Amino acid sequence: ALMRRLIVIANARLRDAFAEKRQVATN
Repeated sequence: ALMRRLIVIANARLRDAFAEKRQVATN
């Protein structure tokens, strides 16, 4: 269960970083 939670958190963080990068590129 803990591993799955870690993966979910990592996924959310990765998506956040990707969205931020995309926003910066668009700006």
